[in-house]
Amino acid sequence: MASELREFYIPILFISLIIGYQISIYFLHRYYKVREEKFGFNKVLLAYGLFFATAFTGYLIRTINNYYITDPFLIEVINPVLVRFTVGSAVIIFLIIISSKPFHEILNPNLTKIVIIAMVIEVSFIFFFPPATPGNFFAILLYLIGLSYMSIFHLKFISQSIGIIKKKLIIILIGEIICIGSLLIGSNLPEGVIFEQTDDLINVIAILTFYLGLMTIFLGVFRIPPFLEFQWEKNLLSLYIIDSQNLKGLYRCDFKELLDNRDFPNTTISENRIRKDFFPNGYIGIDKIITTITNTKNEKIEKIEHGDFLILVEQGDEPQSSIIFTLLVKKETHSMRFFLKTLKNQFQDFYGNLLLYGEFLDGREIQVFSSFDFILKNILINQLK
Repeated sequence: MASELREFYIPILFISLIIGYQISIYFLHRYYKVREEKFGFNKVLLAYGLFFATAFTGYLIRTINNYYITDPFLIEVINPVLVRFTVGSAVIIFLIIISSKPFHEILNPNLTKIVIIAMVIEVSFIFFFPPATPGNFFAILLYLIGLSYMSIFHLKFISQSIGIIKKKLIIILIGEIICIGSLLIGSNLPEGVIFEQTDDLINVIAILTFYLGLMTIFLGVFRIPPFLEFQWEKNLLSLYIIDSQNLKGLYRCDFKELLDNRDFPNTTISENRIRKDFFPNGYIGIDKIITTITNTKNEKIEKIEHGDFLILVEQGDEPQSSIIFTLLVKKETHSMRFFLKTLKNQFQDFYGNLLLYGEFLDGREIQVFSSFDFILKNILINQLK
């Protein structure tokens, strides 16, 4: 490569490597941030995080090999073996993670295992077949099968996702396509795989395109929300927020009424928000009965089974511990509990100290807390539209 282009090319190359590792770290950060919520689909963040970390390690090895190592023997060993070994291992790691139970409804687990075996064979071939041999081309074919299977998984995941998750996955896919395109047109693959050699100017264009693809992927993963179960919202029935100290209902939402209209109009969610003679007193009565029977005054109810539905319960954080958040659902899932915690945090953050002086509201609870409609709609919009 000409020296004037090399001075421009090398810094961009290393910036791309840094961004690639940052993407990996951010994927892993988003996964570990909600790992305790036990969302099965969130493992896809772990899969992509480890994939990018391993693949870019191979890319780093090749960069050092191409521009800083002069020993012919080391060049021949590092380039065809270590690079393809790390990238092939990255695909294997990704496929092993998505072969777990949560993803069986997206891809056939037996087919996934077959592709994993094919990728293991491909990685094994690296050590026995040098470049430009029939065995090497067969290994490359298996490698392309593995990458294609990853793409099929991504497309199916997009087709079954909704809301901001779907939009983020599409952005990530666009970034991946841009990156793959840059690898094909530039010299970022070993010579002889696609083209015998490429022009220096094309290499510069390719690395700039690769940089653009990485930035697109980062835009997709930035602030990506947790991956909830498919169609989780169909389990929602009602939300009640109760002041247990003053025995008053603060807020009510009928989700059937709201979700039947996905346009989320700018109107109040329900005119008949609280039946003061029903839910608050009913809950407080159940709480006292359970506390008396179990003799655990310091523990609070987390779930109440009631006929065909469940009541999930979250108590407010200090100093708002008298506020009780209850979510009526058809069945309990990790998504339901996470959704209730999100509503609790948003309600507490928005109304703050106002919740400490509920006795002074003088029956105006419905008017005061009706503005939570817009917060609740915004949470649902981010997840469902």
